[in-house]
Order: sequence, then C-alpha cells, then structure tokens
Amino acid sequence: MNLPIDTTLIFGDYHKRLFVYRALNLATGESRKGSFPTSAENLKELFESFEGPVTLTIEATRGWEWVYDLCLECKVGFHLIDTNKTPGISRSVKKSDERDVEALEYQFMATGTLPASYKASFDEREFRALTRHLHKLRGMKQSLLQRIHALIDSNNYPAAQKYFYKRSWRKEAISHLSPDSFCILQQKLALLDLLCKQKSALEKRLEEKVKGVRAYEILISIPGIHLSIGVTILGELCTLDRFQRSKSFSAFSGLAPSVRGSAGKVQIGKITRRGPKALRWALTQAILGAVRSKTPSPHKSLYLRLIKRNKPKLVARCAAARKLACLIHTLLERDELFDPNPKRKNQNSKERQLASAER
Repeated sequence: MNLPIDTTLIFGDYHKRLFVYRALNLATGESRKGSFPTSAENLKELFESFEGPVTLTIEATRGWEWVYDLCLECKVGFHLIDTNKTPGISRSVKKSDERDVEALEYQFMATGTLPASYKASFDEREFRALTRHLHKLRGMKQSLLQRIHALIDSNNYPAAQKYFYKRSWRKEAISHLSPDSFCILQQKLALLDLLCKQKSALEKRLEEKVKGVRAYEILISIPGIHLSIGVTILGELCTLDRFQRSKSFSAFSGLAPSVRGSAGKVQIGKITRRGPKALRWALTQAILGAVRSKTPSPHKSLYLRLIKRNKPKLVARCAAARKLACLIHTLLERDELFDPNPKRKNQNSKERQLASAER
C-alpha cells in the first residue's frame, strides 16, 4: 500500500446496522475509534471530518459494493481486505467488531501492508449476479424435479422426467393419484413451468450480453462447455489479471487438494472447496459433457485414464476439472481457440519454418 504521508487510514468493520472504525493518521500516528449507524450520509460525514487524503479499508464481506461506489463518488481511496489471509481475524477465538478492526490496524502497523481482495467493477458485478441467479434457478428446478419424483413414486406411479412436460401425461395422472396428491402435483408442475420460463429468459439475456465477447468464444470452443457453463465461468473469472498462473485459477475454484506438512512430512487431503460453488459446479459439469463429446480433449483423456485405474468417479471428475481450469487459463492468456489436435498444429508450424528457411 503506497500511501502519502498525510493520509488518514480508516479501518472499518461494516455491518447492516452498525459501522465500527479506527482511524489512523500516518503523519502524526494518532488513532481514534468510534461507531455509528450504517448509512451513506454518516460515511460521508466521516470522510469530511478528516483533512487530507482518506483511504477506507474494510473486510470483503457481503454488501461492500455500495461502500466501494460511495468511495468512488467521494474520491476516497478504497482497499478491500481478504480476511482469510489476515491471521488476527481468521484465527481469532474471541470475535467482535472492535477486535477485528484492532487486528487490521495492528497488522498494518507491524507489516506496513494488508492482504488485498479483488474489487470487481460495476459491470462485472452485474454480470456475475445474473450468472449466480441462473445457477440458483437451476438448483431450484433440480430440487423441484426430485420432489415431483418423490410424490409420484409414493403413489406407485413412476415416470421419467421427460413426461413431466407433456400434457397427455398430466391428464392421465389424475386417474393414478389421489385428489390431494393430484392437487399438489398440479402446483408443483405450475412452479416447474414458471422456473423453465424464467431460466430460458435469463439465458437469452446472458446470451445477448456475451455476444461477440472473445473470452466467451474461447470458452465455448472447449469440449463440454455450453452457454450456461460458459457464462458461469466468465462471470466468476471477471478478469484474467487476477490470476498470474493457471494453478492459481484452479486453486481459486476450490478444486485444489489441501496440503498439510509438518516435520518434513506432507499429507495431501481433500479439495479445499474455498472457491465459488457456481464455478466449481460449472467445471465439474463440463467434464460430463466432454466425456459425451466425440472431440478429444486433455481433460477428457485424464478422466478416462483415471477411471481405468479404478479411481472413484468423483475423484476423477475433480482431477479432470482441475485440468480444465488450467486449460481455460492457458487459452485465455494466449487468446487462442481450443485445438483438438495440438500436435498437428506444431507439425504444421515446423513445416512452415522449414519452408521459410529453404526460401
């Protein structure tokens, strides 16, 4: 954090009703603390009460977006903190707002810096909100289908999922179910129709937003990735500058195995599951689509190779999804579409080099 000497650094803990802060003047070393009801007017008064440049630092919790927009409006510096990399907060036994703010101030005075978290822009946040809402609609639809299956199975009238959308099956169900069960089935089917309409409308809106986007075209070229998976990955990725290496992106997705080491011994455990659930779902679901696809791909070959070694399907899918995450980062970094025959491409490039040398 390269800040001017006369900067006032505000360490804040934001909540829906209360805002707790500690203000540190870097020039004089004076520190003051306080709290007030959370509102835009009170935050503006706090910023105006200090002379010189002001920088606000808060934790990356839910609802920080409007505070960031307010800081941009008031021309106040903003620093978003990753609490997982702040030992004073993540490892604290006694949790309180005052202790969290004090831990931030102590770490800054001890190290001179604070771990930063990515600040998504307004457009990135809006697009990510759409993709996450699509993921929630998908989960609600799947849960509703399971409840419909449970209802008709309890009445000894099993049916495949594809029949739920047919009018003929819905009319025949009245003769196989009791009046009360049929009433419940009608309401569940009405909810299913509503969810399908909302899901299709949201997919059309997302399709219009990603039309002509180069990153989306690269994602779609990879076997197993279609519209809903592609927009989900693009929404959680935001920008490639966040990840310097491909392994960083796979670790962000929560698919990297946990590693614990002590006394020269290293133990590899389960996946961390720290990343966004929607991104992890998209990567693992893309593996199933890649297996059904006829196009060869490195993540598909890895999945099939692990299955031949009698590995559990979930383990093989997570390993292949981690491979897919690295592939996505590499293609986006090189700005190249997926090529199912990379060896042939290398051979063609060598032939061109030889031909140019002969000339």
